[in-house]
Amino acid sequence: MKNFKRIIAVALTAAMVAAIPAAAATEKATFNGYTKSGLERSVNGFAARYKENGKYVKRVWKKAKEYGTTYWFYFDSNTLCVRAKAYKNWVNNVACKSIGSKYYGFDMYGHRVSGVWATVPMPGKNGMTSISGKFWVFDEDGQYNKGKTKKLRALSEYLDRFDALKKVIGAENEMEETTGTQDFYATFGPLRNIAVNLFNTLLNTEGKYIRRYVYDTFEVYTIGIKQGKRNVVERIIAVTAVSKY
Repeated sequence: MKNFKRIIAVALTAAMVAAIPAAAATEKATFNGYTKSGLERSVNGFAARYKENGKYVKRVWKKAKEYGTTYWFYFDSNTLCVRAKAYKNWVNNVACKSIGSKYYGFDMYGHRVSGVWATVPMPGKNGMTSISGKFWVFDEDGQYNKGKTKKLRALSEYLDRFDALKKVIGAENEMEETTGTQDFYATFGPLRNIAVNLFNTLLNTEGKYIRRYVYDTFEVYTIGIKQGKRNVVERIIAVTAVSKY
C-alpha cells in the first residue's frame, strides 16, 4: 500500500464522520399464538414469550431449550423477552439490561449470555464512538462485569495497538487478510454492514494489509501501518458483533 500516511488519514477522517451500520432495523413482535405451553417465538424469530398454565409469564426468569441448547430468558411486564436490538444480515448484537438491581447481557434472541461480546457500531457524537462497537464482558451467570469490560474497552480504543488486546482476548477462530483492493470486496464484504463509509474508503485505497479476526461472539478489523523505518504496526479499525453469514 503506497502513500500510506495520506491514505490512513483519509480513511480515518471518513470513518469518524459517518461510520453507520447499513439498514439497521428491529422486527415487530408479531405472534401466531399457537403455543400451548413453553417458549413461543415471534413470526420473524427474534422476540419470544413463554406460556405457563395457559398464560404468558411476565417479570420472571425462565429456562427454555432451543436447538439442543438450554438458555435463560427474562420476560418483562409486556410478556416479551428482554433482548438486544436485532439487525439485518444476522449480526448477533448484545445489550446490557437492568433486571432488578443487577445488570445482565442478552443477545438479539433474548438468550442470556456470558463471556466477551461486542455491539454493532453506532453513530455517535465523536468518531471514536461511531467507528467501533463496544466490548462487553459478562460473568458465567450473565451478570455484567464492569472491571473486565473497562479493561477491554481501554485496550480497544480507536487506533490502539492490536497486540495488547490480543494478549487478553486470545487466539481467533479464523483470520482473513487482503493486501490490495482486487480481493477486498470479496473478503471484507461484511464490513459494509458494520461501517459503510469506512468500507468504501478502504475499498478505493492501497495499504500494507487489512485484516479481519473472527471470534465466537465478536470480530476485530485491523490495518497494518508502516511508520518510517519501523516495522508494520497493526492497529484496530473496528470492533463489532460477529456476522452470521
